[in-house]
Amino acid sequence: MAPAKPATTSPPRTPQAGDKRTVSELSPWSDAESPAQDNRLPGPLRRSPSPSESQPQRPSRPARKATKSNANSSVHDSIGVPPTVSNASEDDDEYMDIPEEGLQSEQDERLIESEEEEDDKVTDPDFTPGVDDTGKGRRVASEKAAQKPEKSPKKRVPHSASIIPQAKRLATALDPHHGTCVLTGMEEPMVSRQWAHVSARSTKAYILTALEWHWGMIFWSLYIDTKFNLFPLMVHWHIPLDAGWWALVPHYKTITKVYTWVQKRYRQKTKGPKDHISALWEVRKKTVDQTPQIRVYQYFLLPLNDGLRKVPLYRLNEGQEFDPAVQNETRHVFPFKTVGALRSHVQPHFAIFAAGAKLAKTRRQKEQAGEDMTEWQELLASNAFFGSEPGDDEETVKEITEKALREIELIYGFWTDHEFVPEEGHKWRKRK
Repeated sequence: MAPAKPATTSPPRTPQAGDKRTVSELSPWSDAESPAQDNRLPGPLRRSPSPSESQPQRPSRPARKATKSNANSSVHDSIGVPPTVSNASEDDDEYMDIPEEGLQSEQDERLIESEEEEDDKVTDPDFTPGVDDTGKGRRVASEKAAQKPEKSPKKRVPHSASIIPQAKRLATALDPHHGTCVLTGMEEPMVSRQWAHVSARSTKAYILTALEWHWGMIFWSLYIDTKFNLFPLMVHWHIPLDAGWWALVPHYKTITKVYTWVQKRYRQKTKGPKDHISALWEVRKKTVDQTPQIRVYQYFLLPLNDGLRKVPLYRLNEGQEFDPAVQNETRHVFPFKTVGALRSHVQPHFAIFAAGAKLAKTRRQKEQAGEDMTEWQELLASNAFFGSEPGDDEETVKEITEKALREIELIYGFWTDHEFVPEEGHKWRKRK
């Protein structure tokens, strides 16, 4: 039998000056699409995943002991590169700074301070990019080194059954509610309160690779268990979140801010990660008296499944404590617009990607079932809320909502588009 010819890969396509394709063409909301594009979902994949991404292999290599120096040098704080200071006004409505009241001990205080020291050098000489790409996290030099991070790891780490305690502690230190459920506000026992991922742990490897490229990150550096992707949630709300029944969405001003950033990168036809998405968010700063402060963002509950019509939300008001002798919770029902703004330290690009993924999945399911998409989009817009300004009438709020939904789908379509993601052999895929 003749030997099979090795598969060849075409070089990555470089955007040309004559290209007339726009970001808006990635969305099914666009009115300018041709008939051939009507069935396209947001974020079409232009190529099949590379073999290393679709068929994970585990290489054999000698085990290496994890020393203290190895463990400390293999981890860092950010989701790719050190964040830069944003030019956003401190008075913007969609986010606010609050004193870091959640730090309950000097150990936590030292932990936050130590996270400002970044180290972008890869210290694992045994690391092989593209191998063992399971899509379930990021990998460091050894399992033992991954279990005791003082900062977020720099590479994909094999996931255990649950999030490691250190990751929960880091998220608790940044959470404005000090670890209480973001929806109910109740301090329930840990058996009923869990740490939820905004962007799912189950995100496929080739999607993580696309996000790294479009977010301006180093290849293989996106850590899905980062504290900026975790928030506390009651188990009976965690399960429907993971099932795609609802999503956590940012304020409409934040969505537009990210959409503008995406358009800028697309117009510049970026050939590499020249600016990191963390430049949009100031992760932390210090006041004149050197007090650490935390950036907190406004979010809203976006219902995506009619099953939530049978699920009321009982929520304590801000600063209220639960009293078992008095029914002091407020009852909210579908579509939960009365809940108002929720506060969280979660960085908005994680929430926008997750919401876009759920919208794309719902759209695909309804299209396959032959449902009326126009009716679904109108119903979705009527149930959604992304914030408003004092004095906005009903028509203005509707326009804001439709625009925010459209921008989320456009952003998701761009971030999952593999047309400009370098293929195997590109220098970006070779860690330095």
